[in-house]
Order: sequence, then C-alpha cells, then structure tokens
Amino acid sequence: MANYDYEIVNGRKIRVRPKETVSEIDKNGYFRRQPNHFTTPFGDGENDLKAEGNKRYRLVWAKLCHWSNRAAIVRELEGLEDQISVNMVEHAPHGKNLGWEYVYNENNIDPVLGDQFLSEAYYRADDDYQGRTTVPALSDTTTGKVVNNDYNWLTTYFEVNFRPWHKKGAPELYPVELREEIDKMNLWLFDNINNAVYRSSFSRSNEGHFDGVNTFFADFAVPLADAKGRIEGEEDGFRASTHYDLALPKIDWDAQWKVSTERAYLSSDPTHPIYLGNNRRFDIDPTWYDLGAESPKKEEKETPPSCGCCCG
Repeated sequence: MANYDYEIVNGRKIRVRPKETVSEIDKNGYFRRQPNHFTTPFGDGENDLKAEGNKRYRLVWAKLCHWSNRAAIVRELEGLEDQISVNMVEHAPHGKNLGWEYVYNENNIDPVLGDQFLSEAYYRADDDYQGRTTVPALSDTTTGKVVNNDYNWLTTYFEVNFRPWHKKGAPELYPVELREEIDKMNLWLFDNINNAVYRSSFSRSNEGHFDGVNTFFADFAVPLADAKGRIEGEEDGFRASTHYDLALPKIDWDAQWKVSTERAYLSSDPTHPIYLGNNRRFDIDPTWYDLGAESPKKEEKETPPSCGCCCG
C-alpha cells in the first residue's frame, strides 16, 4: 500500500487530497485527467450493479460541478427522489486540502452514511485508492461504499436502469433511436470542449497549455462551419450530425488520459483542410480565432480545486 499524508479531524484519519497539478501531469507537463475508478455498470450481468429503489443508493453531488448537477437534475426529472437519496458536499478550510465535505449537515456529518468526508466512502470501497475523490458519486447505503463515480454514464443508468421507478409521465432522455448520436456527441464535447479547458488550465508547460487552447478554439470553429455551410459537395452545407465526427476519439480516451499520445485533433494543423468521408472537405478559417499569439510563461501557483467534468 502506498504511503499517504493524513490529517486527524474530529478523531477521523482523513487522507490529504492529491493535487491534479502533481499527480495528473505527465513528463511533458501535459494535464492527463485521472480515469474514473468505480465504473461497474448497472445492468443484468452477473457482476453488474443492480438497480434498486427504496433509497438503496445515495447520490452525492456539489453545486459547483456541472456534471454532478446533471446527475442531480436527472434524478429529479425522472421522479427518483423517493428512490435514490441525495446529499451535497463542498470544500471546507482545513490545514490541508481534504476534499469534499458534508458541510451542509449538522456537525458536517452525513446522516445516512455517518461520514464527514466523501473520501471515507471511497476508501471504504478501495483502501488503496490513490486518486482524487470526485462527484458525482453513488454510494450503496447498505455498505457505505462508493459503487459508481462514472460521471459519463451515471445519468444514463438513472434513465435506463432505474426506469421501473420513474414517476408517471417522466421524460425519455435517452431514446433508443438516438443513443448512438447522443453517445458520440457526449464523447466529442467532453474530449474537445470540456476537458480542453482543464488541459489548458492545469498543464505545467506552455506546450500542454496551448494543446488545450488550440483544441478548444479549433473545435469551437466546427459549429461555426456548420452555420456557414463550409462543407464542399453538400447541397445543404454542414450536416448537423457531422461536426463531432471530425474529432471523435477512435479509442476509449477514458483509459488513455494518462498516456502520452500524439493524437491528431482539429487544431493540429489549422491551415490545412480536413477530409471527411465521401471526399467532403472541411476548411478551418484561421480568422475565426487567433492561435498565433504567444503568451507569457505560465506562473506556477496553487491551483484551486477543480470543477466541471470530473470534480474533485
């Protein structure tokens, strides 16, 4: 087992939260987001998690994290309030950063799990877990262990696997005929927009910083191309379902974020056309954004706790 730094809080031995600017930086100074750790899906398989009502599961989320907001919103939209219990966390000042804490409860103690920090349920599930504790997180109230922190798919599980407990008239958020389209769009948004912001902010080298910046702005140019109809050979211009195909990862990037790659994305060479299927061509107009300006060296400073795509 690895050696950990601890603080004692109210008699509890709490591990210090690892810094993403240390533990998630590769040898070239690029930010490589930690993968989700508790990813066992809900389903009918022998080893799958089993959906159950009656507040068997407890959702922990944070107001400042839009991905955990999404899980909380879907829970309410589908009428699962009486089936999946919920609590909120926030960061509180301590001598060292101890991660998410139940600051909205009396004495900062979750009344169901009996924990003061979200990390307690994480380490109860895996005592040697070495990443940041992140939201959203779903815990099994019968064991007090986190069972799923897969922000990419948790809302889908609420929609599909918990359907027997949906309220009457609940909206269908993941229709079968649109699932492939939705999955592609979500992957594209995360890798090229959401996470690009963090790659630009948390990277410790100028190269890593510009990698994120260029990806972000170049991929924002794609919807602009949609509006301008800049696809050659298409009578109707840019098809609405095409833009994310340009940069959709060909492999599971969840498993690759800590691997140094030479991935080709739109901004790798914005002066050259990108070829699509059927000889369609997409040209990025460099006047839509300015990638040529040099920025001063990034100052080394304490980075605040992350929020957004995988909040910890």
